Amino acid sequence: MLMAISTPMTFAQDDAPAKKQVAVYVTDNDDVEEIYKKIVQSKMITALTNSSRYRVLERNAEFLKKIQSDRDYAMSGNVKDSQIAAIGDELGAQYILVIDLSGSFSEIFIAARMVKAGKGDILANADDFIPDATPQKMMNAAEKIAQTIIGSGGGSTSSVGGGQSTSNGNVETFTVNGVTFEMVRVNESYSIGKTEVTQRLWQAVMGSNPSEFKGENRPVENVTWFECQDFCDRLSRLTGRIFRLPTEAEWEYAARGGAKSHGYEYSGGNDLYRVGWYRDNSDNMTHAMGQKLPNELGIYDMSGNLWEWCSDFWNGDSSDRVYRGGGWNSIASSCRVAFRSCGTPGARSYDLGLRLAL
Repeated sequence: MLMAISTPMTFAQDDAPAKKQVAVYVTDNDDVEEIYKKIVQSKMITALTNSSRYRVLERNAEFLKKIQSDRDYAMSGNVKDSQIAAIGDELGAQYILVIDLSGSFSEIFIAARMVKAGKGDILANADDFIPDATPQKMMNAAEKIAQTIIGSGGGSTSSVGGGQSTSNGNVETFTVNGVTFEMVRVNESYSIGKTEVTQRLWQAVMGSNPSEFKGENRPVENVTWFECQDFCDRLSRLTGRIFRLPTEAEWEYAARGGAKSHGYEYSGGNDLYRVGWYRDNSDNMTHAMGQKLPNELGIYDMSGNLWEWCSDFWNGDSSDRVYRGGGWNSIASSCRVAFRSCGTPGARSYDLGLRLAL
């Protein structure tokens, strides 16, 4: 398997002379065999030890205890990068190497990221998918990831399984089963789909097309939140990258234009007619991607065309999931970047689809 790579890590020249302390944290996942966790952790620590730039945090054992304490306290059982970064900063780390292992049996995903202590910014990340995992394959994958994040590795083109990707500035292009789609880097933490997921891409991954308004370059609709999760899982297996639905906060930040935001009411402008398809101009149907003006980040159709599922629950007392953006049948006020709505995860509608996050 070839590793999927993004954002090689770079440092200022004045960082070079002194070795930086790096805390190492392997997230806990009971579905992954303990030996695989130990292999990956050992390879990362060895790479840090042999590096001329870094060394393992002297208080790493204390760091891990504090992480475990926060995990036990958190209702979700998860600790956010911001919490990890704060703990690392408190104990004297300059960076934290966070390693996620997921999957089960013989299919393992490894995703690693170097996080800046204190701020929580992701400085570099790399991942790999091992479909028939063995200890030797895990060692090989961990070595490649360590070289990418800790060493001088890097590249602009990568391929895994049935997928291929190329990077050009802030846009990464993927090709899966002959279908191309683009992801726009919003900031160092995540990327989001340049367009909504098209029917052509859904068909290539899922082998079916549930949409009411047919058209290869139209957005796929009539999909449940659960089906979107299945789609993301399958796409991840094809590409070796971890695709998912965006969080609500990620969705809104991207819709507003990220750091380039001009504060528009809709995504891309204050005139919805120019930036989105809604009740007054859609002719009661969806439309192909990219026909309206993009927003400040070059992202299309985040106001109108389709509502877009997000990963979040509506609130702590509900099983409903958030969707954002408004659709072809929405009034203008529902297409504002600030407007929120939700539905049961099993709901499907002709004006409800998805946009990918990575």
